[in-house]
Amino acid sequence: MFAHGRKVAELPSIDVSVANTVGAGDAFCAALVLALRNGLDYTRALEVANAVGADAVGDPSSQPDLAQLGHYVERTAPAADAL
Repeated sequence: MFAHGRKVAELPSIDVSVANTVGAGDAFCAALVLALRNGLDYTRALEVANAVGADAVGDPSSQPDLAQLGHYVERTAPAADAL
């Protein structure tokens, strides 16, 4: 991820069984924007967006029942954040 011309975050993708890619980019981008607007730093926002995108591609109907943003924030929290 780049901001103002410099790299601010980079993460690997999540290994997931792909059922359908329709809408996955939209889900990823929406989650990224929401995470950033809610004050998450670049790396955490990217982690959350990756998790949402992974859930999106795993649904064969291309219309997964995604959880609210808070679910993904909690699910991707590093162990130190969970204490």
